[in-house]
Amino acid sequence: MGIQLQSKRNLLRSIGDGSIRKEWLIEKGFSQQEAPLLFEALVQNEYIEPDLDATRHIDNGPFYKLTEQGRSLGRASGAKRVQRETAELVLSGSWLEFRKSTTILAF
Repeated sequence: MGIQLQSKRNLLRSIGDGSIRKEWLIEKGFSQQEAPLLFEALVQNEYIEPDLDATRHIDNGPFYKLTEQGRSLGRASGAKRVQRETAELVLSGSWLEFRKSTTILAF
């Protein structure tokens, strides 16, 4: 079962500062077969870890929270890198002049 990086990022973002259980993935739309595999992959890749502070260890098992690595991936941007030339123009204040001098074709 493969899940795209952007989908992983969005999934981790939706956890936020909360705690989750395996069943949460089913509530998010993953199948009964996919959810345990995905949950185990999140643990093995150190994106989530047992939430030792959670006092909510119900019959369904312990809660898990994001690790620093999981929060880092959740904050990641899908945007392309900015080229050095563009960054230098923006930082120098010349960006507006550059934008005015370029012609943008609309289709």
